[in-house]
Amino acid sequence: MIAGQVNIPSRGRDSMPKRLATIAAVTATAAILCHAATLIKLSDAELVSHGDHILLGTVTRVSTSWEDPDGDGKSQIYTTIEVRVEQSLKGGDRPGETVTFRQLGGRIGNMATNIPGLPKFSEGDSTLLFLEGSLTNPHYSPIPGLAQGRWLVRTENDGSRFARRDFSDSTFVRLDENQPVEDVKPSEAEEVLADVIARFQKEIDKQAAEKKFNGSRQGQEDSKK
Repeated sequence: MIAGQVNIPSRGRDSMPKRLATIAAVTATAAILCHAATLIKLSDAELVSHGDHILLGTVTRVSTSWEDPDGDGKSQIYTTIEVRVEQSLKGGDRPGETVTFRQLGGRIGNMATNIPGLPKFSEGDSTLLFLEGSLTNPHYSPIPGLAQGRWLVRTENDGSRFARRDFSDSTFVRLDENQPVEDVKPSEAEEVLADVIARFQKEIDKQAAEKKFNGSRQGQEDSKK
């Protein structure tokens, strides 16, 4: 392993609520089958719940390769992205470390695989990024909600920074009694980066407090048995 590089292993999802499991499955399937991805809109709370790692960083390297994650002899093009961490909101990645993840799609020579709804990365991109599960051996992508889990960050000459998401090749639905119903796109307008980070930090802290409280209550109940 390269010094300063972090390869985060896969983690089980047995505790993930059924709604989030449905979101993940429908999102991935829709993107593969359609020319434009049809995504189920994720709330801030759902993005945070999915995000094992939430970080602000800069893309330092993008490369493509043929991979066979299923081991069935059918290789596909995958893109590997390396991001140098500037700030970690969740996951414990230290500033200066490199987080490496891989996702389906990319170009090798004259061969290309384009996945609608999946963010594309270029070296030098500044990005606010959500990642979950196995980062270097995913069947699809470790970005929850596809384009919903990545903000592009722009810096003005005066140092002020703004962030936005790109849903140009995505449409959205919501689940109504487990049936997809057309929904409006989330905003693609630029926001002040500090405001976006503060909003998610508040949700991260809220979920951490709820987890601690629930764990404490469970411990008290177990001690009474």
